[in-house]
Amino acid sequence: MLVVDFETEVSMNGIANFIGNSTGRYASETVLALERIGCADEAAALGRILSVASEAGMTHATVQADRDVQRPFAVASFSQLHGSKWNAALERIGEVFDTIDMARILERLDVVHGRSSSHF
Repeated sequence: MLVVDFETEVSMNGIANFIGNSTGRYASETVLALERIGCADEAAALGRILSVASEAGMTHATVQADRDVQRPFAVASFSQLHGSKWNAALERIGEVFDTIDMARILERLDVVHGRSSSHF
């Protein structure tokens, strides 16, 4: 489920929002889940992303802290909420994320669950 949540979040909202949204609470566990389904390269890349984010102070908790000042159900972009404080980290994160093969992740999920991609 962690891998499905990861794929869904990054497809819908990007890697930065994965870190800050509820699925990001389990980012370290998602790295392990990727390893367990046979996506070692993708797991290593996600681990590097999390390291870059952490070094920049962009953790699930700090992303959420910026959101806490918003009124309930307010809609704002990542840059509206956080400004430019993480731009350098986001550039590096984007470069690493571009190495992640999301199609391979979905294929491995199918293999693990014994179904073909035609079921989707």
